[in-house]
Amino acid sequence: MRQFLTLFALWIPFVVFSANVTTDKFYINDFSISPGEQKELELNLHSTQDYYSIQVNIYLPAGLSFVFNEDEEDYIVPTDRIPDGRKNGWPYLGDFVVGGDGSLLITAYSPNLVLALEADDGPVFTFVVEADDNFEGGLVECKFSEMTDMEYEAHNGPDTQCLASKPVSLADIVSEGKVDGVYAINEALTCVYINDDGTMLLAKDDNGFAQKSQPPYVPTGSQEDFDDPSNFDQSNWVEIALVEPVTASEKASLLGHIITGVKGTLLNVQNPKLTVKEHPVGGITKEYTPNSYNPANFVAQETFFLMPPKPQEYAKIKWGVYQDGVLYVPQKDGTNNPLDLSGAVSVNTELYKGDALVNGTVYEMIAVIKVIETPKPSPKRVEPKTTEPSNLFEIYPVTATTSDIITGVESIDAHMANDELYYNLLGQPTKNPAPGIYIHCGKKVVVY
Repeated sequence: MRQFLTLFALWIPFVVFSANVTTDKFYINDFSISPGEQKELELNLHSTQDYYSIQVNIYLPAGLSFVFNEDEEDYIVPTDRIPDGRKNGWPYLGDFVVGGDGSLLITAYSPNLVLALEADDGPVFTFVVEADDNFEGGLVECKFSEMTDMEYEAHNGPDTQCLASKPVSLADIVSEGKVDGVYAINEALTCVYINDDGTMLLAKDDNGFAQKSQPPYVPTGSQEDFDDPSNFDQSNWVEIALVEPVTASEKASLLGHIITGVKGTLLNVQNPKLTVKEHPVGGITKEYTPNSYNPANFVAQETFFLMPPKPQEYAKIKWGVYQDGVLYVPQKDGTNNPLDLSGAVSVNTELYKGDALVNGTVYEMIAVIKVIETPKPSPKRVEPKTTEPSNLFEIYPVTATTSDIITGVESIDAHMANDELYYNLLGQPTKNPAPGIYIHCGKKVVVY
């Protein structure tokens, strides 16, 4: 080893006469590694000409470290591309520069300019990394590369980087993910939405139905088990931001299909969002149920199963009165809101491609629910008795249709006008209506 270092020190001055920029490059392929795991990686070189010396610095993200090879007495092991190896051909070394930046400097050269590293594309060295318990993914970088040719001319290649991802479930990202962490989702997802320009997907993990025996849930006092738990699917959700848009054929193979191969950098924790370089791969078609999320308990059933929303959930919202960018809970009557809950939630229409929402109209929506990105407590489904919109979450309608029963409510502040009969939504008459929505004198009115 000492003899090699001496030769290397004597060799350096002869290779810096000139420098050229080249597209030839060192690179490492994307990989996944779990905390506590060791993994062997390949340092590849794509070269279009013969070279007689090479060097490159490798940088690891936090939580990854190089593993020393006791048999080789080095951090690196040559492949068959390195001519003859250290004893009879190319000396090589992988080591850390004293006082350097922590990168592993890999060098190799032909002492007599006899044996060339021939033009090819493939690994030149292997090395082993280990992930510690705090590893959250990151970028492995190859930088400051230099290759010299037969004329002692140096060629500087481009810096490259690869994703070192942590394999996790979507539920892990929702509960424990960190911004700038690099994650590979190790389970199949269902793609349920792709925006018009093909750069954003929404996907769910099919985590299953929310059951009363499996918190978190928000009790309503005399809560009963609901007969159809499919109305309360509580799958986890994620937004997938694509660097390049999907093609029409890709869109057809992704939307409404099982997708795999989702890996990228986490941009947002409160509303989970991954940016990915490679497009997911579509599989078989899959029927899905939007999460049933009713932010002020917009439900027509007489029993309630109230859950905190999942971030980014793609949800069905029932019977909300729209007014000036806010969705209000309909008032109590025999069918609608029998527990007399009330509340309001902000509406953002940037994802909505239909006609403008109409004030005073009651809508059913498929929407994306986003947590408002402020350090506030987790949102609950049951809102206080207020007409002020919640400051915990916001609704982004994707589709919106008027209810078959209630449409065109003229005012959410309407009051009883006279003593004539009021008819509730079941057609039952009364002279003294409780708070709710009624037909009165041929018009829909809201009684508080």
